[in-house]
Amino acid sequence: MKRLPLLLLFTLIQLLPGTVEALSAAGGAETVFFYQAYLLELQHVTNPERRAIARKCPIPEGRVGCSFAEFVKFISSNKARGKNQENWSQLVKIFDDAEDTSLRETSRKLREAHFFAEYDQETFFEKDPEAHSLSVAIRKARAIVTTTKKPKYPDHKRKMIEALELESELRQADNMKFFIPKLEGELGITLERKLATTSDGLKYETYDIQATAEKNEGVQDLAKKLEEAANKLRKMTRKNGDDMEFAIHQAVIREVQESLAKLKEKCP
Repeated sequence: MKRLPLLLLFTLIQLLPGTVEALSAAGGAETVFFYQAYLLELQHVTNPERRAIARKCPIPEGRVGCSFAEFVKFISSNKARGKNQENWSQLVKIFDDAEDTSLRETSRKLREAHFFAEYDQETFFEKDPEAHSLSVAIRKARAIVTTTKKPKYPDHKRKMIEALELESELRQADNMKFFIPKLEGELGITLERKLATTSDGLKYETYDIQATAEKNEGVQDLAKKLEEAANKLRKMTRKNGDDMEFAIHQAVIREVQESLAKLKEKCP
């Protein structure tokens, strides 16, 4: 297995096989999304050799699929296994209880238990060398659903949609650490801040349009200019941006939004 340090080789992680690291705050939601895709594929693709997600996860005798905990352990990189080892018994209980626990509570509990999500691409999408980044992995999981008929597997589809909606919320919350200084650079003003909380309890800092407008009365159409600057930044790609980490973060958010739209088309 090839492992790539995220902070030092952010560019290469998008280009070479190895590990796919989730955003820490969103690791729970992302992993729920992939597990539901795995469960759906088990039913939809009857030939094990044709399956894409964790197709070699060892299924215990008498069962039809790996448990959530077994799935997570199987697709995790050595780095993730090492980081999660100390709290593994606590994490297993959270995974085991996930079926009867709300997604937001599961996400919060996994974050509080310091769950670290990093996937070994060679076991996660073993047959697909293209699935080397989180954006591509989400797209590949979504593609499994888009081959199904709309009325089929509604429970798994709804859970995937719910997980991606929370993933989007958490990604956009984390995005503020990038967005605020870049928006300030685009507009040439200092944005006023305010505290906010995601639906699963993550506190973060965002910008306050009204308070900013009150302190910058000379700036005409501030809200409109702010939105235009934000839209420009959201569209940044690796080709037109010099901040690779920021561009990759925007790419994941765009993929989540696109996948949500596609999944909802296939959900009854």
